[in-house]
Amino acid sequence: AVKEMKQGGYGYHIIWKNIDRLFTPENVRWIQQQLSNPS
Repeated sequence: AVKEMKQGGYGYHIIWKNIDRLFTPENVRWIQQQLSNPS
C-alpha cells in the first residue's frame, strides 16, 4: 500500500517522507483494530 501511495499516481508529496515509518505492521494492526472496534 505504501508503494502504491508513493508511486501510484496519488499525488505523493515529499512532506510525507516518514510514510514508511507510519505504516509499520504494528501501526497497521492498530489502525485495523480501531476501525473494527471504534470507541
